[in-house]
Amino acid sequence: MLVIHDLHKNYPEGDQTVSVLKGLSFEVRSPARIGIVGTSGAGKSTLLHIIGGLDQPTSGKIMLDGEDWQALPENRRCRLRNLQIGFIFQFYHLLPELTALENAMLPALIAGLPPAEAKQRAANGLKQVGLVSRENHMPSQLSGGEQQRVAIARACVMRPKFLLADEPTGNLDETTGKEVFQVLDQAAKESGGVLLMVTHNRELAKKMDAVFELKDGKLHAV
Repeated sequence: MLVIHDLHKNYPEGDQTVSVLKGLSFEVRSPARIGIVGTSGAGKSTLLHIIGGLDQPTSGKIMLDGEDWQALPENRRCRLRNLQIGFIFQFYHLLPELTALENAMLPALIAGLPPAEAKQRAANGLKQVGLVSRENHMPSQLSGGEQQRVAIARACVMRPKFLLADEPTGNLDETTGKEVFQVLDQAAKESGGVLLMVTHNRELAKKMDAVFELKDGKLHAV
């Protein structure tokens, strides 16, 4: 379960303060697939980063499965992020010196799983996203769609309760984007958790269980 209450995020800009999130409140129970749309600069990525603990709010409260995210010590927050949250970004963020399999293994190795188990989980994840024959390829040998599939396998390797996808198809052509979305959608259904997907593609957003627009610092049901 995710509960956000009265979330504010401000940024200094010269001698002014820019308010991006303005008392945003939101609640979602798993399983659920939620699409978040909005104009560029509305704060969609900021919201995902705050939920995932990559950024801090100016004020407000975030509860993940009963844990007060902001009250946790940093080491506990990092541990929970590793175990319970999977990130998929627009630009993949694969390590270029590692193979597809090694990239997908990383969260499991960070969590302290035995290398053999981490490798098996990663191999299973790559199989699920249709890359069983590409696991030993470097990122530079993969297409954009294939790299994003590796990123999805990496995000799911710890079977997280929350998948946070920030424009996961934004760097892909329309056909490849639809294929990647189908892979992500299936992964979310299998996890039985919460998928929050930020996207400019309203057609893809409509395939989710619910869609919200981030406007004027708050979420509005579409």
